[in-house]
Amino acid sequence: MMNVNLKSVFNVSQVVARGMVDRGTGGSIVNVSSSSAQFSLPNHTGYCTSKAGLDMMTQVMDFELETSDVASAVLFLLSDKASMINGTHLQVDGGILIST
Repeated sequence: MMNVNLKSVFNVSQVVARGMVDRGTGGSIVNVSSSSAQFSLPNHTGYCTSKAGLDMMTQVMDFELETSDVASAVLFLLSDKASMINGTHLQVDGGILIST
């Protein structure tokens, strides 16, 4: 579970991030996690742990690489493209929370 849900994403993200930095073009890395990262499920230790690790890895990579633009995030959330994002707490703080 850890190899698929966490280690592979870490390895691919490292390659992609290095390429973006080397080219100076910026870009985005999108990781898809699960609500199982925040809630424990019986007999799902590996899955829940790997998804929680993915969430933290994504936050740290964001902090290390760049911060977000709040206005762009809000415009996205108001668009039809964000229709699958419902009833969730989405931290849009430009990385302040993870930098303290």
